[in-house]
Amino acid sequence: MKGESENRYDWNNFDEKRAFGASVSLYEKNPLTGVNAGEPVADVWGVVGRNNNGVLALADGVNWGEGARLAARCAEVFHQLLASFHSAHSLILQEGGMLTTLCVAVVAPAVHCDSWVLCVCNVGDSLCFVYNRDYGVREVTMGSHDIDQMRDMRDAGGALGPVDGRNPQLHNLTCSMTFVEEGDVVFITSDGVSDNFDPVVGKFCVIKRSDFENKENSQLPPRDNRKLSV
Repeated sequence: MKGESENRYDWNNFDEKRAFGASVSLYEKNPLTGVNAGEPVADVWGVVGRNNNGVLALADGVNWGEGARLAARCAEVFHQLLASFHSAHSLILQEGGMLTTLCVAVVAPAVHCDSWVLCVCNVGDSLCFVYNRDYGVREVTMGSHDIDQMRDMRDAGGALGPVDGRNPQLHNLTCSMTFVEEGDVVFITSDGVSDNFDPVVGKFCVIKRSDFENKENSQLPPRDNRKLSV
C-alpha cells in the first residue's frame, strides 16, 4: 500500500514537508507554436527520503531531444554511488541513448556521533551545493572543475554514454564528502542554473540598456567637463 501511495503523489504540487524538485526549460519559445526549443526537457531528477537517510540525483541530458532524455532517464536505476554510474552507462548503451551528466548525493547519519554526512559523486557539470542559514551556500563538487580557469560552456567536462562510440568520458569524475547540520538545504543543479552564478561566466554578462537610455547618455558632457555642485 505504501508503494501505491507514493505513486499517486503529485510532485508538481509543492509540499514543504517533503523534498521538492522541478525541471523547466530556459530555451526560447517558438513564437508561432509557443513550444520551447529543444523539447522535451532532457533533465531528470529523483529524490528518495527515508527515516535515517536521503538520496538525491540529477541527470542533465547533453544536448536535447528524445535521445538526450532517454540517456538521462536511464540514470534512474542506480543502487549505490560508483556502481550506479557503471549501471547507468551500461543501460544507456543498451537502450541506444546519448550522453548525460550525472550527480548523485546521499545524506546519511555519521557513525558514533550526532552529525550527518553528505556524500556526492558526479561527472559532468551538474553540481551539488549546501545552504546553511549562518554560512550561506557552499559547493560540494568544487573538485570537478576549476573556477579560476576559462572554460567552454558547451563542454560538460565529462559524461556517461557513448562519447567515443562506446566509452564514457570520466575526466572530471569526483567523489566528495562534507558534514551537514540540521536545517541545512542540500540541492543539485544542472548547468542551466549554476552557470548563471559562475563568477567566470559572470565576467561576460553585460546589462542591456534600452535605446532611450543610450540616447540620454550620449547627450551627457565629456567626463572631464562634468562638475559637482553642492
